[in-house]
Amino acid sequence: MSCGSEFFTSNCVCDTLLAIVEAQDKINPITDECEFGCSRAIQELVGGVNTSGADTIPVILICKSTCSPFQAVGVRRDTHSHHTPFEVVCGCVFRVVDVDPETCCATLEILGIKKEGGNTDFTLCEDAKHNSGFGCVENLNNAKALVRSGVCITVDLNCFCGVSCIFPQNLL
Repeated sequence: MSCGSEFFTSNCVCDTLLAIVEAQDKINPITDECEFGCSRAIQELVGGVNTSGADTIPVILICKSTCSPFQAVGVRRDTHSHHTPFEVVCGCVFRVVDVDPETCCATLEILGIKKEGGNTDFTLCEDAKHNSGFGCVENLNNAKALVRSGVCITVDLNCFCGVSCIFPQNLL
């Protein structure tokens, strides 16, 4: 079993994300020996360990080239602004929507954070000059909850060397 999943794509990040999608879609328990990690998050989601009604295992992907968290940028319609018809959304935490086991391409939804006071932030990327990815992750310390953006991107999972799972969440 590669990286805690039942898939064998020769890419452990791909295999792990395939397992997450399967768990989210089919609610099929997978056991884990670690207290924290992706296998434990899958077990909590499907095995009844966490009774909070969670439906998602948010993930952070680590880029091969930099060993830093991956930051994605997408665009959605802005129905509230009279100046521009779109809003830029960026972040480093994702909901896995789908994974193609043959190509290891994945569809990921960019997640934002709900801050103290109820404000929602979908601009978690750092300034391009300081593109290490760690500032984006540090912003999670201010989160009260994770929020769906509705913005999806397609990525090649062969570009990543690691995946970190956040405990199961019920996204807003």
